[in-house]
Amino acid sequence: DGEDIINAIFETGFFSRVNLTRSGNTLIVNVVERPTIDSINITGNKTIKADQLKPVLKKMGIVVGRTYDPSQLHAIVSGLQQQYALMGHPGAIVTPTVKDLPRNQVAVNISIQEGKPSLVNTIKITGNKAFSERELISQFKMTTPGILTWFTHTDRFSQTHLEEDLQHLQDFYYD
Repeated sequence: DGEDIINAIFETGFFSRVNLTRSGNTLIVNVVERPTIDSINITGNKTIKADQLKPVLKKMGIVVGRTYDPSQLHAIVSGLQQQYALMGHPGAIVTPTVKDLPRNQVAVNISIQEGKPSLVNTIKITGNKAFSERELISQFKMTTPGILTWFTHTDRFSQTHLEEDLQHLQDFYYD
């Protein structure tokens, strides 16, 4: 029954360590509580705003007042790095730091260095016969650098935008 007891206690998510000992006919359960999250601070994010990140953190259980689980924070970091790569910042670095505070609490700090965005230098289409390259490129939202791209940022490479542009191109051919 000891293994079942330990598993049931761990499943609550409130404890980082559980040990069972016995003293005569008395079962002694020793636990180490996980700390609670006192504060969450996000810095360096410009592409993904904090108000967009807070709901994601909440969904993953990284919320002020809840117990801190390092594995959830690791999942957030991995997810953020993937999201920044999809948005054209493959060199983004997401660094979490957790500071121990009094009364078994922690402060979670997430520092983001977005890095420089990946820019589209050229768009080349080959193998087309029915339509000119210029006409096909006009179907794309992504463009090469120009005066307006300083404001529109349409010259930034993003895997998501590339997939959308390829879908537009396919739709254009089907039409």
